[in-house]
Amino acid sequence: MSLHFGLLWPVGFTALLLLITGVPGVSASGPRHATFINEIHYTNPASNQQVFEIAGKAGTDLQDWTVVMYEGGTVHDTVTLTGAIPDQQEGFGTLAFQGNIPSTHPSALALKDAAGNLVQFLSSGGSSRLGGTSKDIGVVESGATTAVQSMQLHGTGQTYEDFIGWQADLQQSFGKVNDNQAFAADQEQDCDFDEEGGKKVTFYCPYESILMEHCYKCFDGSTQEVVVCPGWSKEDIWEQCYSPVPLPSPSPEPVWF
Repeated sequence: MSLHFGLLWPVGFTALLLLITGVPGVSASGPRHATFINEIHYTNPASNQQVFEIAGKAGTDLQDWTVVMYEGGTVHDTVTLTGAIPDQQEGFGTLAFQGNIPSTHPSALALKDAAGNLVQFLSSGGSSRLGGTSKDIGVVESGATTAVQSMQLHGTGQTYEDFIGWQADLQQSFGKVNDNQAFAADQEQDCDFDEEGGKKVTFYCPYESILMEHCYKCFDGSTQEVVVCPGWSKEDIWEQCYSPVPLPSPSPEPVWF
């Protein structure tokens, strides 16, 4: 039986209240990506305009994060990211980077955090199984794609899973929110697991922002906000809370769906 963990912040409290649930019938959603690939353009290599975009919460520091680009089963290029995501809409934003993205299919991009943990693995024109199984975004660029078009995530939400999907051959919007996209303000989203029988432990978390790279927020049915960290033990969370750098994720290799 797997364990699922949540951290609660009652109003006015500065400490984290850790909720541990391990009762029969508890289930949790798959990984939710708070920092994610949001736009891609890989055709027209002669124009030197092969670009990808990262989106997420404003203030997220992408220093030493990387994007590894795969051509079939071979590493094609690696780009080291820099900068903090700006606030462009409702506390979310984007940063764009140039990279040598393969134009053959399948091509894949793996987003990794500063500790080398795989955060997201997307592909176009089929799936890649090098370093994990990628999620095919369902659209590709073609010979008809111009140098000012791209593939873009669209819909409304906060995490990658909230959005509808990808569209191809749209006017590029690198460095800003996509035209067919809207980031939603924080809402009271109910958790999708039953916490009855859970055990609560309170402690302080100085590096909450780093911990949140592995977690997502929901509400427990009352007024308390829960941060769910799938696959993490109390000891894992405690260690990350007191580490100024991201630690290797203790979670099993993620399955993207």
